[in-house]
Amino acid sequence: MKKNVQKLIGLLLLALYFLACDDEELKDPDPIAALTAVEFTFDSDAVKEHTGEKTITLALSKQALHEGSVKIAFDTALAKHFTTSPTAQNGSLILGINKGDNTVSLKVTPKDNTVADGNKIVVLTLKETSDKYQTGLKKAFTLTIQDDETPTPVKDSYVNFIPLNATIKESNTEWHDINVHVSESQTVNGSIEFQTQSGTATYGVHYITQPAFTNGKLTLQAVPGTSVITIKVLTLNNDFISGNVDIDFAIVETSGNIKKGVTISELFKITDDELEGKPKGYETSGGGWGMKKTYEYNSKGDIARVLWENYTPNVSTGIHTYDYNDADQLIRISTDPGHDITYHWENGKITKQEKARDGVVRSYSEYGYDDHGNVGSYRTFYLQPNGTFSLSDVTLLLYHLDGNLYKKIVYYPKANSAEELEVVSETTFDSYLDADNPFPMVEVLPNMKTQKNLPSTYRHQANGHDLLYNLSYEFRPDGKVGKRTAIKGTTTDIAVYHYY
Repeated sequence: MKKNVQKLIGLLLLALYFLACDDEELKDPDPIAALTAVEFTFDSDAVKEHTGEKTITLALSKQALHEGSVKIAFDTALAKHFTTSPTAQNGSLILGINKGDNTVSLKVTPKDNTVADGNKIVVLTLKETSDKYQTGLKKAFTLTIQDDETPTPVKDSYVNFIPLNATIKESNTEWHDINVHVSESQTVNGSIEFQTQSGTATYGVHYITQPAFTNGKLTLQAVPGTSVITIKVLTLNNDFISGNVDIDFAIVETSGNIKKGVTISELFKITDDELEGKPKGYETSGGGWGMKKTYEYNSKGDIARVLWENYTPNVSTGIHTYDYNDADQLIRISTDPGHDITYHWENGKITKQEKARDGVVRSYSEYGYDDHGNVGSYRTFYLQPNGTFSLSDVTLLLYHLDGNLYKKIVYYPKANSAEELEVVSETTFDSYLDADNPFPMVEVLPNMKTQKNLPSTYRHQANGHDLLYNLSYEFRPDGKVGKRTAIKGTTTDIAVYHYY
């Protein structure tokens, strides 16, 4: 009996021993230490877009004991450049892990194209894992998809005005094109800034453009395929003399791959149709001497300024400025600073002219008229040292029946006699051509035309000399006189006429 009890106790102790061993084997290890880590085997790699798929491997820290998965994410904006296996959706894919795996992999296949669009950098990131797994230290992998097209070199594109230097009448109703040529049109990409400059033209008064300039500036874009840029100009008409105007269009700035070329300005001229055909001036030459006059007009068609040049043979220049009253009567011509010619009117006619310097009248002339309204005579007086004025000369003017000047006779007072006069010179125009004369050879008053037609002869007698000139003319296609030639023996004087 005693032996049986001892055996039973021994069996119980042996059973307890085995139960204790089974409990130790069944206990779970540390839950964190038991997780299998998943990470990329490399940090980065590259693939050319035309070479096909690229295998990217992830390593497990130990052989997989369980089924599982890992989620890999990337920038969705890059998804158009490649495909994956397993298939990605919305910038992520699920990579499965099978029991017994030591590694897992995915495949990335670049999409080949024919566009030089540069390399694409794809960053794959381990985002999360299933139970029993965790992400390792290498959580990111950079794949560079290399562009295999050679980029086309970007060439500088040069812009130049296509020169026309057009002259357009203000009455023109059509838009006029100012064109700019753009080189390397296939790759041009940038902007061009234009600027207008003019001392005579005002935007919105004399002209407008499409596209419109703002404060004298306009910026236009040039995109690939642009070979010509056009600015349209429309002249604005009026019914008064505003004068011919010039507008300078210029390329002042560029951006992008656009550079300024050689022809970066274009002159655009607008002619005033009210001014068109009016006498602009003349120039004479002969015997080493010469003279040039240019006339400018105000809005009413009256002379506003006269620009003159003398070659005697030294050069001298000046400007005569004309002023009018509200009745459109000439009242003053300013010659040099401080020098003025003043005109006095009575009954619609100039009766007196005064020449002053620094506010002091130095001479004056008094005018008389014949029955036809022509100036028949005038007397000129000069200031004397004692403050009085004495008669300098008397001029008598005689006319043909058609109103053209026939003879100009100048008298001086005889020595020691204020009452008696003697002839000192005579100028005679015996005949005239039936053609308009823009500038008379003898000017008496600036508002009167003493020679409406072109004289065919010119005779001047003074100081014992008798000079006879034969005058011949050349005419322009529009019938206006263009040139006058005066011949006396071997002496020739030339006058050339200009018009607006």
